[in-house]
Amino acid sequence: MLVSMWMTRELVTVDAGATVAAAARLMARRQIRRLPVVESTATGPRLVGIVSSTDLYRAFPADVNPFAADVPDCAQTRVSVLHVMHREPHTIAPDAPLEEAAVVMRDRKIGALPVVRDGRLVGLVTESD
Repeated sequence: MLVSMWMTRELVTVDAGATVAAAARLMARRQIRRLPVVESTATGPRLVGIVSSTDLYRAFPADVNPFAADVPDCAQTRVSVLHVMHREPHTIAPDAPLEEAAVVMRDRKIGALPVVRDGRLVGLVTESD
């Protein structure tokens, strides 16, 4: 089995300039735990990082739940995703064996791998896939 057979193709992504508050709202609304961070190019979205729900919890004050319906406006919520994302995340090709993705995620202790073809983000494979 190949990664392309299991990956999510309809991705929810965020721009690196978006605020952590906007990213948290998007994740809460779409009920997802990871957001690929992209920049738009003529050939499609180029992956520049990934931000997880854990990254957002760490970015907010300890007494604020970033995924709550009403998040107070404060300096921490206006920080851009660029400052909290993981740069240069591990990636995998769509034609790689699914078992290879599982080994990478297990060994690196990560829950998702962006799927990249020719420098473009084409999908996401997660531990639940």
